[in-house]
Amino acid sequence: MSYNVKKYLKMQEIQQEIKDMKEVEFQNKLNRHKTRQSIISECLEKLKQQTHLTQDEKEDNKRFEGLETQIQQEIKQTLDEYDRRSLIRYQAERNVKEQILCVRDYLKRTGIIEQSKREIQNQQMQYVSPILNMKKLDLATEISQKRQSISNDIKQLKMQRDEAKSNIARLRQESTLSAKNPLYDIKTEENISLNFSKESLTNNRQQMGSLVSQSRFQNFSSNFSNNYSKILSNKNLYN
Repeated sequence: MSYNVKKYLKMQEIQQEIKDMKEVEFQNKLNRHKTRQSIISECLEKLKQQTHLTQDEKEDNKRFEGLETQIQQEIKQTLDEYDRRSLIRYQAERNVKEQILCVRDYLKRTGIIEQSKREIQNQQMQYVSPILNMKKLDLATEISQKRQSISNDIKQLKMQRDEAKSNIARLRQESTLSAKNPLYDIKTEENISLNFSKESLTNNRQQMGSLVSQSRFQNFSSNFSNNYSKILSNKNLYN
C-alpha cells in the first residue's frame, strides 16, 4: 500500500474521531451548576414569600443572592468554554475534510485507489478459489457416497422382501400338505422313515410353523425397520 493511500486512510480515521467526540465533561459540569442554581432559587423564593424576615434570614437572603449570581457566572463561563471547544472542533474537522478532499482528488487522478482495490481482490481470489474448489470436490464425493449407500440399502431391503415372500409361500405349502395327508414320511440323511399319526403330525407342524413364522417375521420386521430408518436419515443428509 502506497504512502498516499495510508495517509488518506489515516485522515479518514481522524475525521471519524472528531465526529465521535463527546462533551461528557462539559455536560456533567453544566448539570452540576444547574442543580445548584435550582436549589438556591428555591431558597430565595421561600424567603421572598415571607413578609417578616429576621436578621439571620436577611443575611441568608443576601448570601443566596450572591451565590445565585456566582453560579450564573459559572454557567456562562462553562457555556463560553463549550462554544470555544465547538469552534476549535469545527475548525479541526473542516481542515481535515479539506485535506481528505485534496488527497482523494490526487488519488483519483493517479488511479491509486482503483489499483489498490484490484490488487486486494486478486490476492483474495488467490486464497479463496482453491478453498472453494476443495469444498466443491468434498461435497460431490460425499453426495456420491450417500447415493451409493442408499442404493445398497434399497437392494438389501428388496432381497429381504423376496426372502420373506419365499418363506411365506413355503410355509403355506407345508401347512397345506400337513393338513391334507394323515401320515407322511420325513427322510433323514440316512433315509430313516418315521411315521407319525395325523393328530401328532398336524400339531407338531402347526407349532413349528408358527414358531418359525413368528421368528422370521420378527427378524424381517426388525431388519426392515432399521434399514428404512437408515435410508430416511441418508436421504435427509443428501437433501
